[in-house]
Formats: sequence, C-alpha cells, structure tokens
Amino acid sequence: MVLLTRGKDKGLLDRLRALGIKAAEVALLEQVDLPGLEVLPGRLLQADWVAVTSKEGAKRLLWAWEKAGRPLLKVAAVGEGMG
Repeated sequence: MVLLTRGKDKGLLDRLRALGIKAAEVALLEQVDLPGLEVLPGRLLQADWVAVTSKEGAKRLLWAWEKAGRPLLKVAAVGEGMG
C-alpha cells in the first residue's frame, strides 16, 4: 500500500493504481489563508521586490497582483520546482 500524503497528485495515484499497486490519498496538510492576505494587493504597490518561495505562495501572489491592477513588479522565485 502506498499512501500519498499531499493530496495533490491525482496523476501519480492513477499511475500507481494502473500498475496494480494499492494506493490512496491521505492528505495531511491544508492550505489556509491568513487575514494578512487581504492587505497584500496594497503592499504590492509599495514593493521594490517580491520573493516567492513556494507554488502556493506564487498562487497567492498572482491573486494579489491581479487584484492590485497588475502593477509592474520585480519577482524572484526561490526554491525547488519554481523554474
């Protein structure tokens, strides 16, 4: 039995099952937005740089950037899989 703990990779789950491997999702993490997220669009208008360190952070940045009217930003992506 293979347990996938992130609950995000349906493709891997399907591939394992196609190979006859018993597999199940057991999500152990949940993304929760904190109240500070609502102030991010306004803060982007004052930022010189924004550094993103995760895919979830990049999603929140995109939301805030669009909400702020798509201002010009200098963005750095740091971490594995951010390429």
